[in-house]
Amino acid sequence: MLTVLLKQLLNEFSLYNLEVVSKHPRLQFELKTFEESGNYNDIEVFCVAGEDDNDEIECIYFIPLSLDFCGLPKLNPSLKYEVALMVRLSSSNVTSAQTSIYISPNMQKNFPALSNMSLPVWGSDCEPCLMDFVPLVAKKIQEKIDYVKHSLELRKEFLTTWLSVYDKATLEYDTENYSFAAFLVEVKGFFCVLHFELTNGFPVEAPLITLRSVYHKIEGLPCESQLKHYIFNSQWTTEEMVAKLRKYLLDVIPKFRELSVAQGECLP
Repeated sequence: MLTVLLKQLLNEFSLYNLEVVSKHPRLQFELKTFEESGNYNDIEVFCVAGEDDNDEIECIYFIPLSLDFCGLPKLNPSLKYEVALMVRLSSSNVTSAQTSIYISPNMQKNFPALSNMSLPVWGSDCEPCLMDFVPLVAKKIQEKIDYVKHSLELRKEFLTTWLSVYDKATLEYDTENYSFAAFLVEVKGFFCVLHFELTNGFPVEAPLITLRSVYHKIEGLPCESQLKHYIFNSQWTTEEMVAKLRKYLLDVIPKFRELSVAQGECLP
């Protein structure tokens, strides 16, 4: 019974907002063009009206975006993932608008990069109307999603190539998001842990590489060194990346050994 009552209240609230919008030609135009296009469904409107129907009002358009999430990691097909655009327009001035993105909690948890992205400026690259603005926003968000998908593919390729190099020396690696891997490597009789960490920005953002000694410690923790100033080019093929990094590691690991011996104490 309560569920039925709530549905009725929501329906009445929706009808009220549509009635308010209908009395303001420009706001009604924005909604009507969407309905006639057939490209956007389930649009909701919320109005803040004055005491008189002729007073200025502000209307919030809640517009779910049709986006392709297929291929993103950690998505559960049984859960709902939604991204929507919210645009707040005034009946007296549509040349400026407040815009923001709504991201469903499940999407925000697994894809936080969307929360921080900037939106196109209302009216800068198009006429100040929703039918021109919404496709620009949807395109930009889809490009961000596609970039993350592409980065995932490249991270997988990068780490699986290292897995083939150090097949029997693999300690751990991320099989879902391909964000890290660790190997026990040996150079000139010295063993150490080689750890890769990859962000969603890979390969534009170079891997974070850490060497960790299995022999020495400093203040109770294994000696380690983060390798930051090495040559890396995002335009290289995966094979080039791995080959050049292997050559670099053959040079730097002996230096890490000397540093561990000089600064650390032997592990028990």
